[in-house]
Amino acid sequence: IDGYARSLCPSDPNFPKLEDFELQVHQMKNGEWICYPVGKTPYAKKVDVGSCPGKTEEEARERVIKRYNYVARKSTDLGGFMW
Repeated sequence: IDGYARSLCPSDPNFPKLEDFELQVHQMKNGEWICYPVGKTPYAKKVDVGSCPGKTEEEARERVIKRYNYVARKSTDLGGFMW
């Protein structure tokens, strides 16, 4: 919009790496965990990876990593987890 990208395509050289996101994990009241990928750079803030739940902290984190790889077109596998 007006010469500025609202989001980035995975083939864009500025597409953020996984390291450009802080994976924040929080436990919910029901005992499950949820992981939120928070962009640390201006380009990472333009990519919507989405949050993922999990039965454990590690499972929630792994699901976000799988989703990032899918969004970045590094993988076609979402591990059975759909949005």
